[in-house]
Amino acid sequence: DDGDVNVHPGAAEVYCDGVLQDCDGSDVDVLVQPGDSVQAAIDAATDGDAICVEAGTYQESLVIDRTLHLASYSGAETTILLGTGAGRVILVDGAPDTSIRGFTITGGLVDDALDFEGRGGGVLIANGSDRTSATECVITGNESDFDGGGLAGVDSAELFVQGNRITDNLAGDGAGMYLLDASECL
Repeated sequence: DDGDVNVHPGAAEVYCDGVLQDCDGSDVDVLVQPGDSVQAAIDAATDGDAICVEAGTYQESLVIDRTLHLASYSGAETTILLGTGAGRVILVDGAPDTSIRGFTITGGLVDDALDFEGRGGGVLIANGSDRTSATECVITGNESDFDGGGLAGVDSAELFVQGNRITDNLAGDGAGMYLLDASECL
């Protein structure tokens, strides 16, 4: 009984599954439906909110600058974050304890002319975004002229990247994944 705080207290929440694992009575704070903007939901969210994204294709470049939990409701096969073709798909910037789960992340393009860092065509986790996780994602078809076509971790510690499929990305170094000044990565 996950509704009873005395049963499994402190268990990790699996966002967007409709079941309260953490026993605190919370689950989804913001729901994004087809036609909505994921970035608008991120902008409206408060620190620590869970944003659940329903199945669909969302063509945006996302910036997460506070602790958030971004998850798809139906998984990577049906929930696609499609880049605009000019910039990365997701930037996690100075947002510790953030999680990204269950998306196909594709269509990111970063080059020196567009972004001085030139890293992370699909996802860039940077600037103290410690303990950030990316799980159950398909990261494919992204490009970076410099490093980390699929995913790059820069100046962040304890990154958790597990259960992802990272394929068919292009970069100068680390086409799939690239880490720079990132410690304790799993």
